[in-house]
Amino acid sequence: MDNQLKIFTAPGCGPCVEIKEALDSGRLVLNGEPVAPEDVELVDVSTDQGYPLLDQLGIHAVPAVYLEGRHCEVLVDDETQTVTVTCPPTLVPSDEAVLDHPEI
Repeated sequence: MDNQLKIFTAPGCGPCVEIKEALDSGRLVLNGEPVAPEDVELVDVSTDQGYPLLDQLGIHAVPAVYLEGRHCEVLVDDETQTVTVTCPPTLVPSDEAVLDHPEI
């Protein structure tokens, strides 16, 4: 399992551009903490590497954000242009819940 934040994007996706700009300018926040660009993997789903993940993960729209196999919620504050990503808490081995996609 990968603990890097993964953001799935596509060319021509306006919200994807907003997220990328927020990341580059320090306005991307994950669970209340700023995110550094080196802590994020941008996955272009229009590439040979990114496209197969659409079906594998059941992604029907971009942008889509995952952390530790869990789908995260993305909110954009139009006033501040801050992008807030909220992910479910990390599970510990004693939890009975199953990760959405532990392979990512």
